[in-house]
Amino acid sequence: MLGEATNHRHWNEDKPLFKALGPVWHQSDRKVGRVPEKLRPLDQDATWSKSAYHEWGYGCGIHPTSNASGFPCLLEVETATFSERTTVNRKEERLLHRLQPDTL
Repeated sequence: MLGEATNHRHWNEDKPLFKALGPVWHQSDRKVGRVPEKLRPLDQDATWSKSAYHEWGYGCGIHPTSNASGFPCLLEVETATFSERTTVNRKEERLLHRLQPDTL
């Protein structure tokens, strides 16, 4: 029985950044769509984002919604620059109306 691990009263939203596989595609090259010849294998979907904890990162962001015990309920994966607010707005129906938490 999972018990307290699946408690749905209090939820947290987070966005850890994960480094893209392969080399970094610099912003000046990204803006003009230029892929330097020696940049292989390059994740062209990854983007830059700044984290308060890890400074700048090139990759993707995972948007988990977890309860107070850290047990995940909802998860979205987007590029690093994708807005946390947009993710929460997309999860709103499930979060607020189905789970009905005391806090988020």
